[in-house]
Amino acid sequence: RVLVLLACLAYAAAQECGPLQGLKVKHEWAAVFSTGADRESFAREVFTEFFRMEPESRAKFSRVRGDNAWSPEFQAHALRVLGGLDMTISLLTERDLLTAALAHLKMQHAARDVTQAEFARFGEALAHVMFRRSTQHYDLDAWKACVGVITSGIIG
Repeated sequence: RVLVLLACLAYAAAQECGPLQGLKVKHEWAAVFSTGADRESFAREVFTEFFRMEPESRAKFSRVRGDNAWSPEFQAHALRVLGGLDMTISLLTERDLLTAALAHLKMQHAARDVTQAEFARFGEALAHVMFRRSTQHYDLDAWKACVGVITSGIIG
């Protein structure tokens, strides 16, 4: 019985975006989403992976030249999207502020008809790129849990 209880607690802890997981995600994000040209390259790589997984979603980005990930319009948009992600990641350990930020982002995304499936695919694309770019330990469980908090706050 004790072993089953410990296994359940370990599973629950692995699925949670608590303070420790939030700090890990923030630290890993800061290492990968650094500055300047690195951010542009990272953003382009995430969206290229996303469009590879979800090609029909590219049409939703026609206003910002989604047909050309190298265009200034698309690069600016990709950086805005990842800037929003950067903001929410930085607030993972400040839940009241995170809730307010997610409510604002929810209104923006509802107007653009972004689906749960698209958010899930974007999260997968982000995970793939984070894994490729991480030079240290990448805690996929923490990322899944914390990106899940962000996603459910915007879409859920």
